[in-house]
Amino acid sequence: MGEYDVIIVGGGSAGFSAAIEATELGARTLVINDGTVGGTCVNVGCVPSKYLLKMAEFGYPFDTVKRKLPNIVSGMRRKKYEELIDIYGFDYIAGKAKFVSEREVEVNGEVIRGKGFIIATGSRPSIPPIKGLENVDYHTNLSIFNLKELPEKLVVLGGGYIGVELAQSFRRFGSEVVIIDIGEHILPNEDEDVAEVLTEVFKNEGIDILTNTKAYEVLSHNGEIVVRCEKDGEKCEVSGSHILVATGRVGNTDGLGIEELGIKTDPRGYIITDDSLRTNIENIYAVGDVNGKYPFVYVAAREGKTAARNLIMNENGKVDYRCVPYVIFTDPQIAGVGVGERFLRSLDLDYRKGYLEFKDIPIAELINYEYGFVKILLSHNDKIVGARIVGKNAGEMINILTLAIKENLTYRSLQDMFIPFLTFTEGVRMASLRVDKTKALSCCAG
Repeated sequence: MGEYDVIIVGGGSAGFSAAIEATELGARTLVINDGTVGGTCVNVGCVPSKYLLKMAEFGYPFDTVKRKLPNIVSGMRRKKYEELIDIYGFDYIAGKAKFVSEREVEVNGEVIRGKGFIIATGSRPSIPPIKGLENVDYHTNLSIFNLKELPEKLVVLGGGYIGVELAQSFRRFGSEVVIIDIGEHILPNEDEDVAEVLTEVFKNEGIDILTNTKAYEVLSHNGEIVVRCEKDGEKCEVSGSHILVATGRVGNTDGLGIEELGIKTDPRGYIITDDSLRTNIENIYAVGDVNGKYPFVYVAAREGKTAARNLIMNENGKVDYRCVPYVIFTDPQIAGVGVGERFLRSLDLDYRKGYLEFKDIPIAELINYEYGFVKILLSHNDKIVGARIVGKNAGEMINILTLAIKENLTYRSLQDMFIPFLTFTEGVRMASLRVDKTKALSCCAG
């Protein structure tokens, strides 16, 4: 088989992006992938979860959605991954790779040499050490999309982005849903005002939320799953027909042989890299979820491309993480970029903000949409350092603020923009005007 210029371990977005870039740079490239090609996002993450959310919002019955979902996922996987192997012409082996030296991996009993390696093995659900959990048929994002019947009552452990998206989906399909989270509010990494809006919406939709609640035991009783908890120092029980564990992620590094090589990882199994995505071994890089930086498919793709160029072209490219936007696809959507207000307060930094309630955006007022807000955060020199948007189309609106942070713009640059009337993005400009004007703004605010 000879020696490859680049061997990529992992066949998700980070791995394929690296393979495409490496191939186009003329490198002899091999992808080794254990499991279904496409990784988390297309198979058990972004694609199925957002499909469920949108179909639930449109009012489709669960049985119809479940029947169509496998074809939706397989079609996306074929178009975005499988067909690209032949189109770009890199080699692909299905199997589990294990490093046997800094320049060799073993797969399917064969040792293959490479000049450089990119590890892109992703992450998996973190299962908390709760007594009895291993004895019940719990679900994670790896299995929840395979359900044949709608849960009568779904207990969700964890109120992060995975937990809240799936909680709302199943509630809108008709399940009773309760969320249990150890934090003070759902979305524990978000600003409090963001969590407050989603909490209000969820309660109005009939989703029970137990915060400041620690689950300490899980058991089966009379055909139900019972979760024993402690809330504010008092014991309580929550029962349901199904349980979803959404309590975080860990790096997929087990069995890779990286410990024997001395590649450094953190306590959650994520591979530690420098700014150029290189591990502590010069010819080995780690990209995507496995490095624990940002668990987003578009960040993984950028990292894969950057690492490939660094490895092949001997460049020192870096990813600008200052301007990584994210979206939580609940209804209302939640989007953010840069730092949050809670972070600024924790460091006792001087900052200003422009704040606009969503209902004050003209198009939202026309359609009587009342939930959410636009919040723009400014440093002491009026540069935009962060933003949070809660509301309809928040995921589209955040992009203008992402560009503003990337280009080091002040909020006055947003004030000077022409943004069409009766668009939701108009709310971004209006929020920037609110930095200086606390009174009501006129139509097409000048």
